[in-house]
Amino acid sequence: MHSKYMHRSRALPAIRPDLLYWSLFGGFLSMVFLCSPGIASKSIPTFRIATSLSGGFLDPLLVQGGSVVVLMWLIYQFLTLRNICGIWRGVLTVAVPLLILFGEFFASQQFLEPLFRYKMPAGAMPEPIFNRAVADYIGLSGRTSFAAPAGYCLRQLFIMNLALLLIEQPEMEKRFGGSVRVGVHAFFVLCVIGISVLRVYRGIHTPFDIGLSFGVGTILFWFFGVVICSVVGDRKNAHYLGDMPNPLLAFGAVIYFYSQDTTPWIIALIGMIALLGSVYLALGVQTMQDS
Repeated sequence: MHSKYMHRSRALPAIRPDLLYWSLFGGFLSMVFLCSPGIASKSIPTFRIATSLSGGFLDPLLVQGGSVVVLMWLIYQFLTLRNICGIWRGVLTVAVPLLILFGEFFASQQFLEPLFRYKMPAGAMPEPIFNRAVADYIGLSGRTSFAAPAGYCLRQLFIMNLALLLIEQPEMEKRFGGSVRVGVHAFFVLCVIGISVLRVYRGIHTPFDIGLSFGVGTILFWFFGVVICSVVGDRKNAHYLGDMPNPLLAFGAVIYFYSQDTTPWIIALIGMIALLGSVYLALGVQTMQDS
């Protein structure tokens, strides 16, 4: 294999089949369960903690910010073990989380929220103080937005999946051992659960919104993850391209059922399947030429 390709592949993780399959399975079940008629419109019982506490300490922005810091540490450690040079290590450590945050925000505003067009629940509590301050600073306060998919949960799912993919790499397993891996898994899973509960607790989202974010986030993360890691990373990742059409169709059917504007989703789904097939065929031809 070409040395240039080998050099480029070091910065990308290998797809872990157990994590891929369990994540797809869990994301699909969560979406179907939370979007089911008996659950979708429920709200968390008002075990309400003092408003002052929920306005500051229980701010999803702080939870997500903490998880981003841990993700950056994991990216840095992974790139160090892969012998990525210092400049690129620093750039990627900062750039990857920012790409996730801003990429999700842009995709939600331009495509995902208009696809569903579900209104925010009535009677929601005010946004927490830090969240409100950031919204005021970037000019989002008072802006009309839709409830589904829940943006915080969508971003947190991307962050969690990437973090778990990194900690499950062989060199990371060898470097940190089982206790750290379990701690990382527990931390990011609790962050996803915590942010989801906080959004429903404040009446800003319903379980339906959370369920859609779990489904959309899971399939989009693994679709783009498998494609990017196959094209730019280790060629062995291409094996999982053939496993993606079935979950893509399964998730796509449920998302289609709940979408308000079905045409863009059908076009996007056809495009994703076509991209999978094109990459799979191109890598198959390239592999034969290299051999």
